[in-house]
Amino acid sequence: MENLAFIVAAYTVVWGGIALYALSLARRRGGD
Repeated sequence: MENLAFIVAAYTVVWGGIALYALSLARRRGGD
């Protein structure tokens, strides 16, 4: 299953982007 590596990579990138987006929103609200 070579597709598994691609799926894991895509999954990590997607959730990594969501996490960064959430962090940026939290900082903008002055949660820091």
